[in-house]
Amino acid sequence: MLAEAYAQLQTDLKLVIVGDAPYADDYKAGLAAFAGERVILTGYVFGEGYRELARNAAVFVVPTEVGGTHPVLLEAMAAGNAVVVNDHAPNLEVVGDAGVSYHGEDGARGLAAVLAELLQDPERIAELRRRARQRARRLYSWEAVTNAYEALARSLTK
Repeated sequence: MLAEAYAQLQTDLKLVIVGDAPYADDYKAGLAAFAGERVILTGYVFGEGYRELARNAAVFVVPTEVGGTHPVLLEAMAAGNAVVVNDHAPNLEVVGDAGVSYHGEDGARGLAAVLAELLQDPERIAELRRRARQRARRLYSWEAVTNAYEALARSLTK
């Protein structure tokens, strides 16, 4: 879906797809067939390479529609990325007003529309970056999480 959405955009920016799916050979083959000079398939990237990609993304897209709080989304926000997420409820809870969402049922068309609008507004991207970093620090830092657990434990002992 991301590659489809990207194909609809008029931009010189490259699409970098990070990760792998060892159980999805047909999907990967479809991505590889689509990938031209504007699409880079990195496979798995860890450590400093991953952090460098996250810090330098123009926009970080998390199209997942399953699961809960995804570490990759928290990492992207902490890195100060402008994030775009599928409107899956846990994603919306994590980003709050610090990210942009698209209606997942609209698929690539919905994602492309949101990306096209966002890429035309560098000031909005800068504001989303600022908000994402602040929100990640305020709600998802180790200190914030441990403080919340400590408060919960105290409330259970009363």
